[in-house]
Amino acid sequence: MAAQVSSEDEIVGINITPLVDVMLVLLVIVVVTSRMDQMQGVPMDLPQASTSEAVQTVWTVTMDAAHHLDLNGETLGSVVDLQSRMQSAVQHDPQLRVVIQAAKQTPHGDVLHVLDRLRLVGARHIAFAAEPEPASPSPMPPSP
Repeated sequence: MAAQVSSEDEIVGINITPLVDVMLVLLVIVVVTSRMDQMQGVPMDLPQASTSEAVQTVWTVTMDAAHHLDLNGETLGSVVDLQSRMQSAVQHDPQLRVVIQAAKQTPHGDVLHVLDRLRLVGARHIAFAAEPEPASPSPMPPSP
């Protein structure tokens, strides 16, 4: 650290700028490494219990453009079949989660019809499945 010395050999002031710079660098290193520790998962082999229950149940409704409906991989005849199966499932587990997987070509009205039927039977935790778009090599257009 640099110090200013007067003619009588007294220290008039100490320049603490280099000390502050070093401390900020150390703080940044600590913050970055602590975030990296939080991001890594620890593989665990959890014990089994005979009285354990599933935390949540997720059912998947799959729709295609040809009006085919599947519930957890099982083909259904109509939306009425879906509604009756879901009604008994929701009565058994009110916290049942439903994921709707609709093809891009599926008409919007058909998806809303299924969504409406699911809500009528009491399903409240409904989500839509989507795949992330691949990264495009072209830059994003400028915003206006």
